[in-house]
Amino acid sequence: MAESSAIRFGIFFKMSHVMVLIATLPLILVWYISHSTSEEAIHQDVDNRLSSTADQLHGFVESWVDMNARVIRQNAKFPDMISMDGQLQKKSLQTIVDTYEWVYLAFTTDINGQNISRSDDKNLKDYSDQHYVRQVLGGKSLGQQVLISKTNGKPTLVISSAIKDQEERTKGVLAIGMTLDDISKKVATTRFGDTGYATLLDQEGKVISHINQEFTVKRASLTDHPGYNALMLSNKDSLIYTDEQGEKIFCQVRRTQHGWILLVQQNYDEAFSALSDYNRKTQLLMAVSIVIVLFVSFVISRQLTRPIKHLTVAADTISRGEFNYRIEDLHRTDELGNLARAVERLGSSVRVAMDRFTK
Repeated sequence: MAESSAIRFGIFFKMSHVMVLIATLPLILVWYISHSTSEEAIHQDVDNRLSSTADQLHGFVESWVDMNARVIRQNAKFPDMISMDGQLQKKSLQTIVDTYEWVYLAFTTDINGQNISRSDDKNLKDYSDQHYVRQVLGGKSLGQQVLISKTNGKPTLVISSAIKDQEERTKGVLAIGMTLDDISKKVATTRFGDTGYATLLDQEGKVISHINQEFTVKRASLTDHPGYNALMLSNKDSLIYTDEQGEKIFCQVRRTQHGWILLVQQNYDEAFSALSDYNRKTQLLMAVSIVIVLFVSFVISRQLTRPIKHLTVAADTISRGEFNYRIEDLHRTDELGNLARAVERLGSSVRVAMDRFTK
């Protein structure tokens, strides 16, 4: 049992394993450092890419809404508007519609929400129950509400501003209704990769623009979207979540100054495909490297242990009186060659001693 154990855990076994350990430990360490660095760089690259897309769309939406906000605030200061004369206001309202092609309606109300003038020829209406009117009459500098147009079934935006006199007293409300085609098209057509897309929600979490047109037309509520909740509940603008199909999703979230929510998301596996490719390549490289190390350690260990085994046999043979046993590796110039020549001299000395003894 002891002999079997000695053979099993002999010098070849120990030497080969030590060589493998010495060779692979630095290799594993280098791989780990390289993998960690590359993984961090790839994560940063993906995060920057989605952040850049989200920031660009966010900037586009912000600038578009700001431009229209400036339009309505400037027009609310015109003398014709402040006059609260329906006929005078109508000319200015028609000018707004004619100047900005996305504006389909401009109108004014008094402080009770009753329609004073409008750019079209329809009958005057009661707007006192409209959210965007109540917002302004309640003191907000800008009112807004996203509605579904009865004409084309698409989302439209109505923004409003107070009409104030020189003493900053509110005289009424100026409101304009606008199509959201520019914003919807910009957001809905934003694609990256096979799974990356953007979604725009209003302040209530209802869809303004989505890759699925049905969501847009129905003004679907996405208040249960993990990105929406992450922003609303913990003010997080970046997250990874698992959707209903079990797919990991990487998502960036932005909120505009007017309360709209922009979601930019992509399938995690696609977003981090570069990391997966890198992992596969490094794992393959590691496997090939380990195989090479094993092969080299086997060859070197065999080259070192074979002469030792031969010399062991030679010494054992000589000890039994067989002095003519041929010893190999005498030509070697290393320590094993020295040992072989020492064993040969030992055999010669023993043979001479035995010859003298027998005489």
